[in-house]
Amino acid sequence: NEEVLPIEREKFPCVCMYVELEKEPGRSVGWHWHDALEIDYVLSGAADTLFLDQECRMQKGDFVFINADVAHAFRMAPGAEHCKTISLLFYGEFLSGGITTGMHEKYMLPVIGNPNLQFEKFDLQHDGYAADRITKAIEICEREPEGYEFLLRTSLTDVWMYMLQKDKELIVNSQRNAQADSNRMKEMLEYIDKVLEKQKISL
Repeated sequence: NEEVLPIEREKFPCVCMYVELEKEPGRSVGWHWHDALEIDYVLSGAADTLFLDQECRMQKGDFVFINADVAHAFRMAPGAEHCKTISLLFYGEFLSGGITTGMHEKYMLPVIGNPNLQFEKFDLQHDGYAADRITKAIEICEREPEGYEFLLRTSLTDVWMYMLQKDKELIVNSQRNAQADSNRMKEMLEYIDKVLEKQKISL
């Protein structure tokens, strides 16, 4: 089902939610999706993040980015006795300042809805910097110090820029493919226009 998120998008387009999987029915969170971006971080235990065609095992300190409108589910990993996670859900304008800004077009749109980047797992061993920024974001969510909204946005922006650099080649290739598709569509429409114009002349 499409999940209705407890976010007042116009006031503060971000929310943090804790989940203890051992307390959930079936020790899992069922299939769902939403139009927000999501980062799930494993605070303790182990969990499996499920997608339609694959799944990834998450250990303590690992986190996964899930793109907007991607169906997913969670379950405790087999053999795990407990698992606590935190989900950071936010909209692109939280980082860019607005969906009509140049920053949103340059930094957010190449990822949001990208079919080649539906999700990505990060682990503490190989992505230590990003993991550090996520733990900082979690700390900010928990303490809510003065100006925490700005501090949280800064930490998540650091993670976003890390992901953009890590997936730079994939994103560039996706943009090239999208441009190629757009060019083919334009060529097809131009051809149709020419055919219709010829038909008008013959009549």
